[in-house]
Amino acid sequence: MTLSARILLTGTALWCMAAGANAQTLAQWNFTGDVLTPTTVGAGVTASSISNASLTLFSATGGLLQGAPAAGATGGTNNIASAITANSYFQFTLTPLAGQSMSLSAQAFTAGFPNNTSAVIRTSVDNFGSNLGSATNGSSTLTPYSFSLGSIPAFQNRTTAVTFRVYLHGANNNVASQFDNLTISGAAAAIPEPGSLALIGVGLAGGAALLRRRRAA
Repeated sequence: MTLSARILLTGTALWCMAAGANAQTLAQWNFTGDVLTPTTVGAGVTASSISNASLTLFSATGGLLQGAPAAGATGGTNNIASAITANSYFQFTLTPLAGQSMSLSAQAFTAGFPNNTSAVIRTSVDNFGSNLGSATNGSSTLTPYSFSLGSIPAFQNRTTAVTFRVYLHGANNNVASQFDNLTISGAAAAIPEPGSLALIGVGLAGGAALLRRRRAA
């Protein structure tokens, strides 16, 4: 095997190790013990407790997160715009450790939305400017919801935190939605050292030169 080919294989292997990590649970909140702290935190990241902005009811009770909309977030059926205006949300943050990057594949939870309550999810990647997804089922029965992140570039190879906000709206602010198993899936990986990145570049350049020589022969 030529030197160029060996360099190419080495560089390709390093790139694959950095980019080929399998998705896993990076953080999960399942409210065991009626607490708002994460129950699972994967390697390479930290995760915050869940915090309340302006919800009128907010607690971890009976192994579930329960939240009722803010006073200004009750203007008709599924009027989520009022929830955004009233800061009617809870939120949580995922942060990569120093020297790590994270790529997020999905955000998921199970939830029940009685009495026409509903939710939308927004994130800090666009300063909470657009909906990642929405959820409602008109029932207190817990139903699974999942929102894909893997095809969105802003959630890939991040070295800075991502905050998720779940905005709540309802017909009145005395009816609480219920949540369980809030989960962020993805993978964290060590950021390659500058020398490793240079080796990958040399390997790719060497491989390209080798292919050109073979075609010219």
